[in-house]
Amino acid sequence: MTMRPRTDADGRHPFAYQTAHPPASAAYDPNPLIVWRVDETEQDRVLFDSTFGFHLALTPTGHEAIDLIYQGRYEATKANDEITELTLSVSFPSVLDGRDVRALLSLDDSDQITGSVSVDEEELATLTRQPGLQPEFVWSKACSGRIHP
Repeated sequence: MTMRPRTDADGRHPFAYQTAHPPASAAYDPNPLIVWRVDETEQDRVLFDSTFGFHLALTPTGHEAIDLIYQGRYEATKANDEITELTLSVSFPSVLDGRDVRALLSLDDSDQITGSVSVDEEELATLTRQPGLQPEFVWSKACSGRIHP
C-alpha cells in the first residue's frame, strides 16, 4: 500500500489512516508490502504464496497505543480457473509478551472454511463455515486463565 504523494510500493514510508470501528488512528511503519510468488511450472495448476510481516500501531481514541506486530504466510492453489485451496497462517508475537499466538484459516475447493486460534500450540478456539451458512466460532477452552503464564 502506498500513501499520497508516494506511488511507488518499493519506496518504504509510514502509512497512517483513521479507523471507523473502533474509532482510532492506525499507523504502519513502514508501509505494508506483500510480494507474491507464482509457480506456473505444473500444467494443470498454479501455486501462489507469500510471506509477510507488518508493524501496526493502533491508537483507539482516548486510549494508549497498541503495538501490534503480525507475520504470516498466504498460500493458494488455482486449477481450472478456480481457487481450490487457500491457507492463511498469522502469528502475533507482540501479543501476550512474545508467546506464540497464532491464527490459521483454510478454504478448500468446496468453499468450506476451517480455522483455529492457539497460544503456545494449545488450541483455544475453532472456526468453521459450511458453504452458504454463517461462520461458527467456538471456544475450546475458557480463554481467561488459559493464556496467562
